[in-house]
Amino acid sequence: MRDRVGQFAFRGITQVSEADLRDRIGTTAPPRFLGFLWRDGDSFFDPTTFRRDLERISRYYRARGYYGAGAAAVDMHRVESDPHEIDITIDVHEGRPTTVGTVWLSGCETESRRPGDLWPIRPETCDRLRESLQLHPGAVFTEDSLARDQLFITDVLRNEGRARARVLTRVTADPALHRAHVVFLLEPGAPSQFGELLFHEPGNAPAADRELPRSRLSVTTLRRATRIRPGGAYSRGAIADAQAAILRLQLHGIVRMDEEMHDCDSHGRCDADPNRDRDDPERYVRVDLHVRLSPSRWDRLRFGGGIEYEQTRPNVHATVEFTHRNFPFLTRGFTIAAGPVIFFPVLASPSVPRVAEPGGTFRLELRQREVFPQTDFLFAVNSDLGLDPINPNLTSRFSLRPSIGFNYGVGNSWDLSTHLRATGVAYYNQAAGVAQDPIYTQQYINQFYYYFEQTVQNDRRDNPLQTRRGTFFRGAFQNGFAIPYLSNYSFVRTQIDFRGYVALSTNVVLAIRGAAGVAVGLGADLSRSGGWPVPQELRFFSGGANSNRGYPANRVGYLSTVPYRQCWERGFAPDQIERCILDLAGTVVSPAQRDRERDVGGLEADPQRLTAVGGLLSWELSAELRWYIGSVGLVTFFDMSDVRGWRPGPPVGRTDQSTPPAPTNAALEYVDFTWRSLHPSAGLGFRYVTSIGVIRLDVGVRLADLACSAYRDANRAQNVNTGGYPWSYAIDQPPCDVFGVTWPIAFHFAIGEAF
Repeated sequence: MRDRVGQFAFRGITQVSEADLRDRIGTTAPPRFLGFLWRDGDSFFDPTTFRRDLERISRYYRARGYYGAGAAAVDMHRVESDPHEIDITIDVHEGRPTTVGTVWLSGCETESRRPGDLWPIRPETCDRLRESLQLHPGAVFTEDSLARDQLFITDVLRNEGRARARVLTRVTADPALHRAHVVFLLEPGAPSQFGELLFHEPGNAPAADRELPRSRLSVTTLRRATRIRPGGAYSRGAIADAQAAILRLQLHGIVRMDEEMHDCDSHGRCDADPNRDRDDPERYVRVDLHVRLSPSRWDRLRFGGGIEYEQTRPNVHATVEFTHRNFPFLTRGFTIAAGPVIFFPVLASPSVPRVAEPGGTFRLELRQREVFPQTDFLFAVNSDLGLDPINPNLTSRFSLRPSIGFNYGVGNSWDLSTHLRATGVAYYNQAAGVAQDPIYTQQYINQFYYYFEQTVQNDRRDNPLQTRRGTFFRGAFQNGFAIPYLSNYSFVRTQIDFRGYVALSTNVVLAIRGAAGVAVGLGADLSRSGGWPVPQELRFFSGGANSNRGYPANRVGYLSTVPYRQCWERGFAPDQIERCILDLAGTVVSPAQRDRERDVGGLEADPQRLTAVGGLLSWELSAELRWYIGSVGLVTFFDMSDVRGWRPGPPVGRTDQSTPPAPTNAALEYVDFTWRSLHPSAGLGFRYVTSIGVIRLDVGVRLADLACSAYRDANRAQNVNTGGYPWSYAIDQPPCDVFGVTWPIAFHFAIGEAF
């Protein structure tokens, strides 16, 4: 029976990453999590592999400047409970690191320059190289840094128009003094410029000035996308940008840029031309580019579906989508998608009866690529029908959103866009009785409005679906304008979103996210806006699967509701409500509800009619630690957020007939940083990686309301201030209700990471 590896430990490692060292050797131990063994197959012990691992450890340290490092001692013993399991401990002697003594850039140093040099390196370039090299006097010498600096110098020279640039290295190490002297020999070569740009498709001759036969794509369009012109200055960066621009057309799966270099004199005579002047002081290198294209499939018909669970709006949905990326008529990109949805409200009650409700989605997109260099024209129409996504327990809606605009790509990571968007929203199928609620009538008004939107996005993530390292930034600015009878709002709104990812080890990733937004109204048609300066969909909301996970969707910030109204709707005066409640006991009002109403000294806020009013100022902060082993992952997270910009006034009695408090137009007027207003939450999540993405289940706990008393306390306080019969309630914490149980938690089931 083969021996297995049990515990495998190192001692004495302080200057390098132990996790990285373990990745470089063949002997491994079964992974552990929180001290418990997590077996994914046995790790067998092989003596030959282990001897080579000891050599690999020494080589690993030498590559990082520790030339005297190695395994000083090895402790191996068998486990008493299992004679076929071996525990291994390696004592590592690291020693002193070798540091850089001098760095010499031949071609930049004054002593290395010759008066007859035809193509000297510019002093500004030399200064940039010295400032950016990883190897500098006093730094620890590593082979990786030497290779990166060599590649960096070559790229800088080639980006400055030297296609034949070469960089040679020479290192002299002094083991006694632990010093290394580094020499970079720079050979920039002649200035270079772009020549012909030829496009190749499989089975066809190269095309320089006609339509490609297979994709029917004009060479002019491709040239415009690359932004490379014959005779233009050569640059490796320009080639990389050209390759990315062609891939953005989404017509080719593989794009390869091959360089063909020709030595030419100042008269354009190149290579083997017998008349070429090889000693011409103005000679140059002409670089022809052969762009080899492998077309991908252009049309695609997709069917999909799924289950989405949010504590306020779970649903089952299906989708049919047809996409053609090379549509032959008015546009090159054509997409149409539609699908049915069935919603299952979970907040239904006798006061707000709701049942399963059908809905649907529709999307049409027309895209014309490269109308200008790296610029796409886009026309889109989106529509949805079903429960309101903000307050699904109260109403349903139909929305229509046409838009027209341009998307502009800059390099491989920057995207800019500008669009004119229109939104029309009509509400229908209101829950019983809510049409008379003052909060409802303030929020739900059929609306139509226009606004301009500009966005900037920078995506440097290594993998957008399962990110290990990188950053993501997105900023958006919207400007709405009121037009009598056509557009109801005039406002400005901006929002930013930043995300960062750091790989702490092979299996552990730290992810952070911060977002903030502010909106200011510049004027509104009050008869069509409910007094709000910004439309409901463009206010800020927080809470949910991709936000603050300790709360259901849109339940962070001020919420508003009205009391239970069974007796009021019959026209009873406040002093008659008690008798009314007794009469209705056992019919509309349950005994438990009657007892609750007596406990608070009056009526009680209706959680089934709880309305997320949103706000004009918001911020969110999130951090999570992701641990993956194979396809399974665990996550621990901490979220905070708040939404403000709506200052509720003191509650008033029913007989006052006052309307609900109006929003504050200046979002910064009211900012409250108490612990409760931070809405902190923490929790755990489970992940499973599939071919369609990461399936996740998150469970978040509200840290500021562990006793689930905030909602009830606010209800009691406002009853006291109004003699027990307020017109409306302003609530800062939602009620705790998880499948009918009073717990301060929220469940979220979704596909994809939270951010």
